[in-house]
Amino acid sequence: MKHILEAFLLRAFLVLLTGCSIAVAGDPPREWIDAKTGHRVVRLSEQAGSVSLYFHQNTYSPEGDKLLISTPRGLETVDLHSYELKVVVPRSDFRMGGSSGVEMGRKTRHVYYAARTREGTVVRATHIDTGETRDLVTLPRGAGFNGVNADETLLFGSIRDFETADRSGDRDRSRSGQRDSERSMKLFTADIATGEINTFHPSKAWLNHLQCSPTDPKFGLFCHEGIWQDVDRVWTITLGSEDAKLMHRRQQQYEIAGHEFFSADGQWVWYDLQTPRADQFWLAGVDVKTGERIRYSLKRQEWSVHYNQSQDGKLFAGDGGGPESVANQTPLPEKRRLNPAGNGQWIYLFRPSDEFTEATVGGEPAKSGTLTAERLVDLSTHDYDLEPNVNFTPDGKWIVFRSNMHGERHVYMVSVERDKGAGDTPALESASLSADTTLVQRRLVLIGDSTVKNGTGRGDDELFGWGQFIDNHFDTNRIEVENRALGGRSSRTYLTEGLWKKSLDRLRKGDYVMMQFGHNDGGKMFDGDRPRASIKGNGDESIDGVVAETGKAETVHSFGWYLRKYIADAKAKGAIPIVLSQVPRDRWQESRVIRSDRDYGLWAKQAAEQTGALFIDLNEIVCRRYEELGEEKVGRELFTPDDWTHTRREGAEINAACVAEGVETLRDCSLKTFLREDEGKSAETQSSWQFHFGDGPAESRHSHVRPNDEYSSQRGYGFLKTDSDKAAVFAIDIEEGNYAVTMRFGHADRSTSTTIKAEARRLMLENVETAPGEFVTRTFSVNVRGPMISSGNKVALNSRELENNGHPNWDGRLTLEFNGKQPRVDAVTIEPATDTTTIFIAGDSTVTDQRNEPYAGWGQMLTRFFKPSVTVSNYAESGLALRSFEYQRRLEKVLSTMKAGDYLLIQFGHNDQKDRRKDAGAFTTYKRKLAEFVEAVRSKQGIPVLITSMERLRMDERGNQTPTLFEFAEAVRQVGMEKDVPVIDLNAMSLEFYAALGPKRATEAFVFYPARTFPGQVEALEDRTHHNSYGAYELARCVVEGIRAQVPELAGHLANDVGSFDLSHPDDPKSFHLSPSPMVQVSKKPVGN
Repeated sequence: MKHILEAFLLRAFLVLLTGCSIAVAGDPPREWIDAKTGHRVVRLSEQAGSVSLYFHQNTYSPEGDKLLISTPRGLETVDLHSYELKVVVPRSDFRMGGSSGVEMGRKTRHVYYAARTREGTVVRATHIDTGETRDLVTLPRGAGFNGVNADETLLFGSIRDFETADRSGDRDRSRSGQRDSERSMKLFTADIATGEINTFHPSKAWLNHLQCSPTDPKFGLFCHEGIWQDVDRVWTITLGSEDAKLMHRRQQQYEIAGHEFFSADGQWVWYDLQTPRADQFWLAGVDVKTGERIRYSLKRQEWSVHYNQSQDGKLFAGDGGGPESVANQTPLPEKRRLNPAGNGQWIYLFRPSDEFTEATVGGEPAKSGTLTAERLVDLSTHDYDLEPNVNFTPDGKWIVFRSNMHGERHVYMVSVERDKGAGDTPALESASLSADTTLVQRRLVLIGDSTVKNGTGRGDDELFGWGQFIDNHFDTNRIEVENRALGGRSSRTYLTEGLWKKSLDRLRKGDYVMMQFGHNDGGKMFDGDRPRASIKGNGDESIDGVVAETGKAETVHSFGWYLRKYIADAKAKGAIPIVLSQVPRDRWQESRVIRSDRDYGLWAKQAAEQTGALFIDLNEIVCRRYEELGEEKVGRELFTPDDWTHTRREGAEINAACVAEGVETLRDCSLKTFLREDEGKSAETQSSWQFHFGDGPAESRHSHVRPNDEYSSQRGYGFLKTDSDKAAVFAIDIEEGNYAVTMRFGHADRSTSTTIKAEARRLMLENVETAPGEFVTRTFSVNVRGPMISSGNKVALNSRELENNGHPNWDGRLTLEFNGKQPRVDAVTIEPATDTTTIFIAGDSTVTDQRNEPYAGWGQMLTRFFKPSVTVSNYAESGLALRSFEYQRRLEKVLSTMKAGDYLLIQFGHNDQKDRRKDAGAFTTYKRKLAEFVEAVRSKQGIPVLITSMERLRMDERGNQTPTLFEFAEAVRQVGMEKDVPVIDLNAMSLEFYAALGPKRATEAFVFYPARTFPGQVEALEDRTHHNSYGAYELARCVVEGIRAQVPELAGHLANDVGSFDLSHPDDPKSFHLSPSPMVQVSKKPVGN
């Protein structure tokens, strides 16, 4: 670790020497100094989706030179001297749960991990240097491996005994109920040398978070999992014995202690202590041998999900807390979200005081001190669904954590000491609190079974309900989501067990109640250990009987009757009931998910219609989504092998997104106004608009827009900028999709000449001219989109796309620019265009819709050359390579909206050329990834078209050109040949185009401008990679010619005024004119080169 500084200096020198970033274009920064703290942050991972291990798992080699992380490629080590990554266990060879399944040995250089095989779960050990691997033990059913002891002689884990159950609704049961009565667990050790398994400490409690002492090979730590305020959680044990010892005994109602971990010397056990929950915050510790106790106080905003300690015991670290954390809640039993917020989203460093007062902790004498906090990393953009999980490097100079602060998950580390080059950073104030003190007025209350809330809601057994993620889709500053569903309940037992009464008592006027039942309404009515069935149907019949288990008489009603009662009760309280059909199980027939439209889904719909309640056919929405993913992927990624009812996290997130989609479709329901802005628009959002901009009266159903009508979100439209009769920018809130825009041009008294651009300077119509008194009509198609994906995922937009109130291509509204020599738009009609062919474009800065003058990409010019029967949707973005386009989920977004017969034009190479991975190259990684794109498009019945990268300008005074992308262009041609894909050779055409201009005029196609040509441009611009509007326009014409030659079926959609283009005689740059956009910003060079 002593060489880390030298590694930084070497990297900095390389950056200065080469003038380019070491990071692959499109990735988050490789390193930076946090502007708010002055601490250096380094990204250690290369692939998006990478994570560090859970906070208490040993993640370092015995010598401290290697860090173990989990990536999409598998288990990888990071060399802490050189930052070199090495795959030691391929992804297909291991599995990892939240706090178990993989750990680095403390004695040898082996990583221990669990792998699925046909014989069962096998624990293996792989040497991180040699790759030598051996199987250690095959675990019995129900067993989970958690860690390896200090001398690497024993594995430590737990075994759960449970009844064999078929994959039916009977699996839908209360996790808390299992924990209290049915759960039977025991601990085990497995001898690494012999594979012999020794079980001990049988318990009805839920045993979790197993850890081995880092120094004592016979000592371990575990917890009693569950609702923290209901359990004494922290226990130690001598391995192989019944000698379990409670480390902290709760002393008051709602006191909690947990997220325990060993100190590096194994002498102390530290844990999060709250007395009571969400009120007083402490980091507490107990000496495992002497029983000595210490507690350190923390401010509310300094509370962290996890803590850790440096190996020398002198420092602590914390990872802060998100908006849903206990730090942002009032104490129980109220548990209300604070406003202003109380949580702090930072990586913290804590220095313990050496002065103490006397106190009592867990009923025992203790010393009480304080922690002084220092902020290291600003996590204000981090989503705490991913817990950062801090740990110190062995030398104590860095803190490693995982974060999605740049969109995708990556592994980072931050320096403990402030960077000497950071300058004087102003003194940091305490966590800022929101000035908004408005209390939450509305609630969304969820009632249902385990498919809505699984177990305790903490991801028991890695299973989740959709209600555990639905708050991600709502603005929780304005509406509170309260998930009161409970596993194992039917429409009948949710009522008879008093659960509905408790929910009803909390309802207020204006609250919303979502109800989803059906999974547990079958089975037995009065007999057996789970008598919960309702009468099938929606009628008023009833059956009287005696419940055998309790001896109580009960009248049982129909499924629809219970739903109608919930609806009536909610309405009586002034609440708004919403009925949902049940989410489907993972059951298929002839490649279709089996639906519930003939039983419980139908009866739920009938009950809603009968009572006038709102209804969301969640069953159908989710079924369609599953069928898009395919049976194999749904079973593998969304469900577990033994359970077709309950979803993993990924499945629950998709189901939650489907619920939000259903809310958007509700008519006359104000709940949709509480959806997050990037989820959907308010109830006022329209899909069709008609505007009149002329001087006379507006036609019927046209909104009359005056020059001073500025845009407002309440109105949903208006001007963003007007410049008298020269140019104007008009915006309309509109849902995602393709639209036909029909414009009427002309003026009663003068001639006009109008050019129309859309979104980010996308050229739609060019020089539409009219004589005085003449009016003409033109139509074009335009694509509007937002970052949300139907799967529930989201495109990882970069900082350039988020700045200045968001990028016009991603802001969920249609932006129209009225420009030209004498622009005049008289009227505009906007209607959905559902039957157009869409041309999607994937590419980099040379293709993208450049936001700032004078830069332009050919993709933003291509739109001008097509009839309204085609919509161009340009997803290209500056700085991207093939793999960054994919992991930022841009390809996923394209595929999610692609219809059969749509096209994807693919042009990369400029940034792929900078890939510094060992095996990277045009004919290796680039070619393979390009082929993957082709197959992905074809899987959607789309049509891929490959385009070779245009060349950079490398021309001497004699006109001789030096190609810089020849290998990448050739790789594209090879993929086209091998995969039978049309190839447009823009690389060759660009060289011919530049040659035709000659050495004296070629720069006129590029961004070459003297200083102060554009507002805010203080220096001259000389860019031999990126084109201006003229260059982009001519290259678009090259692409059009390529379409004529290679994609004749698409050429039939070219506009009638598109003539042929002779590369040897391009348009004269002096005669080319395209009015610059009025929304000019400071000229900023695009990312990439």
